[in-house]
Amino acid sequence: MPPASAPAPEQTIAPKEAEEIIVTGSRAITNGEQAPTPVTVLSSAQLKDAAPNLNEALRQLPQLTASGSPATPNPTIGGGPSTQNTPNLRNLGANRTLTLLNGRRPAIFGGSGLVDAGVFPQSLVKRVDIVTGGASSAYGSDAIAGVVNYIIDTDYQGLTAEARQSLSTYGDAAARAFEIAGGANLGSRGHIVASVNYNSQDLLQGEKRDYARAGWSTMPNPNSGQPGEPDLLFRENVTITTATFGGRIITPGLNNIQFDAAGNPIPYTPGSLVSGALQVGGDGARYAQPLSADVKNVSGYAHAKYEIFDGVEIFAEGSYGHAKSRSPNLYFFNLGGNAYRIQRDNAYLPDSIAQLMDENGLTSIQLGKLDRNYGRNVTFFESDTYSISTGLNAKLWGNWELDVYGTHSVSKTRYGAENSRYQARSRLATDAVFGPDGTIVCRSTLMDPDNGCVPTDPFGEIPLSEAQRGYLTGTSIARATTKQDVAAASMHGTLLEGWAGPISAALGAEYRKVSLDQVADPTGMSFGWSAGNLSSSAGSYNVKEVFGEVQVPLLNDVPLARDLSLNAAIRRTNYSTSGSVTTWKVGVTDEVFDGFRLRGSLSQDIRAPNINELFGGIVRSVTTISDPDFNGQTFLNIFTFSGSNTALRPEKARTLTFGAVYRPDWLPGLGMSVDYYRIKLSDSITQVGFQTVVDQCDAGNALFCGLITRDDAGVLTEINAPLQNVQSGRVSGIDFEANYDTALGDGFLRLRAIGTYLDTYQFTNPGAPTVEQAGTPGLPRWRGNLSATYSSGGLSLSVQERYIGKTTRVVLPITVDDNSVKSVFYTNATLRYAFDEGTFGNPEFFFNVNNLFNQKPRVGRTNSTNLGFNQAYDGSLYDVIGRYFTLGLRIRY
Repeated sequence: MPPASAPAPEQTIAPKEAEEIIVTGSRAITNGEQAPTPVTVLSSAQLKDAAPNLNEALRQLPQLTASGSPATPNPTIGGGPSTQNTPNLRNLGANRTLTLLNGRRPAIFGGSGLVDAGVFPQSLVKRVDIVTGGASSAYGSDAIAGVVNYIIDTDYQGLTAEARQSLSTYGDAAARAFEIAGGANLGSRGHIVASVNYNSQDLLQGEKRDYARAGWSTMPNPNSGQPGEPDLLFRENVTITTATFGGRIITPGLNNIQFDAAGNPIPYTPGSLVSGALQVGGDGARYAQPLSADVKNVSGYAHAKYEIFDGVEIFAEGSYGHAKSRSPNLYFFNLGGNAYRIQRDNAYLPDSIAQLMDENGLTSIQLGKLDRNYGRNVTFFESDTYSISTGLNAKLWGNWELDVYGTHSVSKTRYGAENSRYQARSRLATDAVFGPDGTIVCRSTLMDPDNGCVPTDPFGEIPLSEAQRGYLTGTSIARATTKQDVAAASMHGTLLEGWAGPISAALGAEYRKVSLDQVADPTGMSFGWSAGNLSSSAGSYNVKEVFGEVQVPLLNDVPLARDLSLNAAIRRTNYSTSGSVTTWKVGVTDEVFDGFRLRGSLSQDIRAPNINELFGGIVRSVTTISDPDFNGQTFLNIFTFSGSNTALRPEKARTLTFGAVYRPDWLPGLGMSVDYYRIKLSDSITQVGFQTVVDQCDAGNALFCGLITRDDAGVLTEINAPLQNVQSGRVSGIDFEANYDTALGDGFLRLRAIGTYLDTYQFTNPGAPTVEQAGTPGLPRWRGNLSATYSSGGLSLSVQERYIGKTTRVVLPITVDDNSVKSVFYTNATLRYAFDEGTFGNPEFFFNVNNLFNQKPRVGRTNSTNLGFNQAYDGSLYDVIGRYFTLGLRIRY
C-alpha cells in the first residue's frame, strides 16, 4: 500500500512538517518521530486500494490476519463472536487488542468486551493508526498486543456518496455497500459531520467450492507406534465411520447395514483405509464448512463541535449500529453413546431388520446418524448498539490543552441457533410403536396421552413434517444488554523548557463502568438442547484510573545524539473486582545521525477479565477421572464445575520493542524500519482441564488441591475448576516496513512493503510442556504485503502482493506423514478513474480484483473432519472465496 497522505506520521516515513497531533499510543508526544513504540498509519484511501471494504483491507495486513470477519464463522453455538469485525493483533486474541474510535473506547457488545468495527462510519474514517506494542499506560486494559485506532475526519466538508457491488468469479458470495457522508460549517465557529453506511455479504456454502467438498483431513494412523510410522495420516475424502446420513447400524453383528434416503436397508461399504472413527472414502458421512456467513451491517454517525468561546470547543457525538449475521452450522449428530437406540418393536423398523435382530438375539440396536431430516441448525448473531458522547476541548495557558468527555453506550445482542433440537423430545419421538388402534404413536404417549409427542421415523432422510418440526425443534437464544459508561479528563502541554528542548507532559483520570445482563431461554438453562445450551448471567464492575506521562529531550545536536529523548508513562488502575494494578512504559528514541533513528521501549501491560469471565455463570457436568491417590484407578461420574470466576485478576504482559528507522537524505521519499518485539504474558486466564487439576494437586500444587472435594474415604466427589490465572506465554518476532515515493513520468509512484517474522509463539499451561507454535497451523513465521500505486491525472492503478508463509500441518510432538503446508501469494489490483473537477459530482469509478489468480486456500487444520463437519480451511488466514470482483462509483460535491 502507498504511504498515507494523513497528517499523522507513518511508522517509517514521517514528514517533519506534519501538523501536530497526539500520536496514538501516547498522551504527550506530538511529534511522531519521537514515538518509541512503532506506529503504522494507513489512510482510508490506501486501505481501499487493497480492498474496497476498509476492515477487509486491515485484515490483510500481516499483523492483523487473525482478525474476525464474515469468513470466520464459528461452528460453536454461543462460542463467541466470529463474523464480526474484531481486530486481532499478533494472533493473541481480539480481547488483547484495544480498538479505539477517535482515541476513545467505543461501545462493546456482549460479555466478551469486544468491539465490532463493522459498524464504524467507514465513509468518514480518515486513517487508521496501528500501535504494534503495549499501550496500557496510555489507554488502560486490553492493549497487550497493541492498539487499532480509527480516526474520524470531524472536519470533513462537502458530500460524498459511494456505491459498490462485489461478486466472486463463480457468480456467488455477492456483497454490496452504500455509504454517504457529509460535513458543513455551523456558522463561523462550528462544524457538523454525519454519515450513513450499509454493507452486506451473502452466505457462501462450502459445497459451492470443489476444494471444500474434497474432504481433506488428518486421521489417526492405524500403524501408529510402529517404527517410522507417524501418528496421523493426511488424506482426501475422509469420512466418519460411525454414521451415515440415512443412518448406519453400529451394533456388532449388524454393522454392515445402512439406510438409504428413503429408509430402505442397504449394504454399508467401509472405506479403503479405516482408523477409529475416520476412514478414506466408503459410505460414511461428511459435509463442508460454510466459507462465509450471511452478514448485514447498518450504521449511522454524527459529530458536531462548536467553539463557544475563543479556545473552548464543545462537541457531541452519537452513533447507531446494527449488525446481523447468520451461518448454517451442524447437522444433528447421533454418534457413539449418543446414537439412536431403536427397540425391536419400533413401528418404523423394516421387517428385514426385525428378522435379523431376532436371529441375533437383539432386543435393540444403535443407529449412528448425521440427521439431515432436521436440516442444519443456523447460528445467528444480532446487535443494536447506541452510543452518545459529549465533551470539551479547551486551550489553557501556554500550549496546555484540556480534554474532557463522557460516553454512554448500550449494546443489545441476540445470539444462538435456530432449528435447535430438543434432546429429550428427539429420544421420545424416535421411540415409536403401534398404538392400540394401529396408528403409530410415541411409546411415552401410551403412558402419558397428553405429552404432545409426535413420532418420527429415524431411518433415511425424510424431511420433518410441520407437526414434527414444531415438537422437535426450537430456537436456542440468549438476549444480552451491555452498558458502558466512561468519564475522562486529561491535560497535555509543555511542562518547562529543558536543557535540550521543551519537556512535555500529560496527566489525567478516567472512570469506567461496565455491566451485563444476559437472559437465556429456559431450555438452554436446563441443558435441554442437543447442542448450544446458553446460560443467563449478570454482573458489573467499575474502573478508576489516574495516569501521567512525560516526554523529556535529553540531548540535542551532539554527535550520535542529534535528538535523544526519553518517554515515560505510568497508570494506576483500581478494579472493583480485583483491586489495584500499575502499568508503565519507558521508551527512548535517538536520532543518531540525519535520517537514522533508533527507538525502543519496555512496558508493563494488562488485560482485565471481561464480564463473561467474571460473571458468565457456572456449568455443571460429570466426567471420568484417573485418580493418582488410588494408583490411577478410574472413577466415573465425578461432578465438575467450570466457567466464570469473580476472583480473576488482570493478565499481565511485559513488552519489549526496539528498532531503527532510516530515511536517507540521498534518496528523498525512501523510508525503512525494522523493529523487534517480545511479549511475555503471565497470569493469563484459561480453563484448566479437570484431569490436570487432579494431577497438579498430586504434584503438590496447593492452588489445585483447593479445587477438589473428597469424601471421608478420600474418594473424589467433585472438582470445582473455574477459569484461573495460571497460563503463561511468550510471543516474539520482527516487523519490517519500507516506503518509497517518487515522481515518474507524468505521474507519481508509491511503493510500500510491510512484513513480519514470527520467531516465538508459546503458551504454557500447568502440567503441560511448553510447545513452540510459530510456524504451525494458523501461525506462519513469514507474512508480508508489497504494494505499488501509480497515479497520473485522473487514472490510478494499485497492485498488492500478499504473502503467507508455509506452516507445518500439526504441532509437535504429534507427527503426520505430510507435515508441510505450502506458502501462498495473493494478488489484488485496483483501477480508478476520476473525472476532472467540475464534472457533475466529480465522479470516480473504481474496479477491484482480489485474489486475481484465483489461488485456492491451503489445508492447514488438523483433524478437520470432526463430527462429520469438515473444517479444513482457515478463513482468518487464507482467502476461502476465490477471485473476487468489485465495481464501484464514488461522487463528491
